Amino acid sequence: MLAFLVIYLIWGSTFLAMRSAVAEIPASILVCIRCFGGAAILLGWARWQGGGSSRADWTGSMIAGGLFFLTGQGLLAYGLRFIPSGTSAVFLATIPLWIVLFGALIDRRAPSWLTMVGCVVGLAGVAILALIRVEGGLEEWSPLGTAALLLSSVSWAAGTEFSRRRRTSEDPLSRTGRQLLCGGVFLLAVAVLKGDLAAWSPTQIGAETIGAMVFLIVCGTALGFGAYSWLLRVVRPAVVSTYAFVNPVVALILGWALAGEPLTPVLLGASGVVLAAVAIVILSPSSEQGAGSREQGAGSR
Repeated sequence: MLAFLVIYLIWGSTFLAMRSAVAEIPASILVCIRCFGGAAILLGWARWQGGGSSRADWTGSMIAGGLFFLTGQGLLAYGLRFIPSGTSAVFLATIPLWIVLFGALIDRRAPSWLTMVGCVVGLAGVAILALIRVEGGLEEWSPLGTAALLLSSVSWAAGTEFSRRRRTSEDPLSRTGRQLLCGGVFLLAVAVLKGDLAAWSPTQIGAETIGAMVFLIVCGTALGFGAYSWLLRVVRPAVVSTYAFVNPVVALILGWALAGEPLTPVLLGASGVVLAAVAIVILSPSSEQGAGSREQGAGSR
């Protein structure tokens, strides 16, 4: 329950923090700093606990790190340069649909109808949130930012399926730390190749951006991704992915509380639709339970 609260509430607030930080820090460097900072915390803890690694662990970490952080978080940070944080959260709400699609293609079987209903209802709810939050409607969205956010959601879903299916004896926090480290290395290479690292200076950032970065590293990255990685081993991925439905609601509430945005009956109704969809997906029966149990057993050996 605590792990779900982390990915629901803290991750819902990271959209605002990232949009604030990306105004002064290039997207590749922003996510790179998050990755290295989060990796230092998680790997330091794992080392203190006596955790180890293997070649197989590093191979999986490179693949998952690329999917989660290079293209997943990297493209999200880039898209936030053009699209408001609340709307960006809506795009990431498509993650459950991609997870269901990937699972159906790999396993060659259809998901439960109740899971599909929950995904569709949840996506409809966040679409309502987007339409009533964005002035002028869809025509004002940036095509480049839109493409980046859609690819980010696809990449994140692929990383989720890969992590769920990969058998490893590594503990979740240590594995997440190595994924963050690999993702940080990839993003550092991108920052160098694009010239972002040479053109950017840390002296350009203000106190508000520094605070946002500390929050993103400690809470959004180390705590958030640690909780997410652990949940993937003990809960069905369709249930874990419901954070993508809740995050837009959190962003909406934060906009009202911190930025003075109105909280109308229409917004409350749309939020109710989203939360109802979360309940549908969590309570839906699924044969994925067996796959999750097998993975949990492999990880505990």
